[in-house]
Amino acid sequence: MNASDSAFQTIIHTIAGELSDLTDLAQATRIIFKLLLAALLGGMLAAQAQLGVSAQWFLQSLPDAITLTNYWIGMLKGVTFGILIALIACHFGLRIQPNTESLGRGTTTSVVTSITGVILLDAVYAVIFSSVGI
Repeated sequence: MNASDSAFQTIIHTIAGELSDLTDLAQATRIIFKLLLAALLGGMLAAQAQLGVSAQWFLQSLPDAITLTNYWIGMLKGVTFGILIALIACHFGLRIQPNTESLGRGTTTSVVTSITGVILLDAVYAVIFSSVGI
């Protein structure tokens, strides 16, 4: 086992310990909830600007268009995507050599891998939720 593998295992144990702390999980949940509200506000403003939909009609129609289950799915996805991105960033960050070329390559690889991972995980969620009828 090399030093980066040992450091990666330490990070995994640390993240697992942090996830068991309910205050951190509650804080992450609050952040994701606020982001979901910001996305809905952005959707409302875009619908108003592009389609002429009033804010009142948007808010009244929202419960019919989006169920509470969709909000919980969004919360689940937000947490798991965040964990995935953090793990990928730690993995590639621990492999950086002390030079700028390695830093640039590692950062680019981390970002591309994170984007790909999120897309693939979202596809897995789509298959799972589709198979159970959500």
